[in-house]
Amino acid sequence: MHVKGLELPAYDPRGSAGMALAYATSDRGGCHLRSWPIGDELLATVDRMDLSSTEFKAELVKTQQDLFCMVNCSGMCLFATFAVNLKQITPFLYAATGIESFGSSDEVMRIGERVNNLVRLFNIREGLTKDLDTLPKRFFSEPLKEGPCRDRTVELDQLLEEYYLVRGWDERGVPEKDKLKELGMDSN
Repeated sequence: MHVKGLELPAYDPRGSAGMALAYATSDRGGCHLRSWPIGDELLATVDRMDLSSTEFKAELVKTQQDLFCMVNCSGMCLFATFAVNLKQITPFLYAATGIESFGSSDEVMRIGERVNNLVRLFNIREGLTKDLDTLPKRFFSEPLKEGPCRDRTVELDQLLEEYYLVRGWDERGVPEKDKLKELGMDSN
């Protein structure tokens, strides 16, 4: 059981719409270190998200992917995000580097978004297209047999459509020219 050649970790995507989308869209395959929406679906003490609902999962996965990417690029341990939030990370990055753009949480998130778009363009060039933004067929046809999500399978099409829209990518999962321009990544 893998996505893009990376074996799936601990979370069955039939039990979490967020994890289904996170695995399918992770740049390196079925990875819970690119986005971890199950935390907001199971562990949140305030505003817990419904495991099976697709509502706002595209936004959550994109935001987490951008945040986690920026944290990974900074050299900080990703597990620090369990203890500190973006408002705490931003002044730390600014104090450690003196880089002006690290003084703004919005700009820090934009850095993560820029890197994710660059990685997407690289992956597309290397043949990792929308066709690989999926899960093993078993998750679409074989329902869970027990537990609170019993009888569920994955419904990925709507989630992917919303995710691409939220990302500013076209229906093929390719970053739109307007998105690249917004991020300062256009070649003109």
